[in-house]
Amino acid sequence: MTLDDVCKTNNNRLAGGVRILLGVMFLMTGAMKLLVPMLAAAWSGQLLAANIPLYTLSRLAVPFLEMGVGVELLLEPHGIVTDSVEQMGDLLDALDGAVARRNGITDL
Repeated sequence: MTLDDVCKTNNNRLAGGVRILLGVMFLMTGAMKLLVPMLAAAWSGQLLAANIPLYTLSRLAVPFLEMGVGVELLLEPHGIVTDSVEQMGDLLDALDGAVARRNGITDL
């Protein structure tokens, strides 16, 4: 399996449905942690009980991160992650070619 195989997607209704379901779930849980006082208190209590480091940062950042992931899943067919993976692959190909030229290898 190559990087190109991983980055390719197809028009699959099941995968699209799962993506929409996960997007809605992430968006809702993040928003509820911020907007519903009882759930915000429960989230805060869970973090304190688990002795999570950087409690204040986690308490505020995780809901926004969840909402961002939810929006990403709902809006982009090839999300930021797949674009980043594709760009990383292009960078690695360029570096590989530069190293090969430096070592006198011409047929890659």
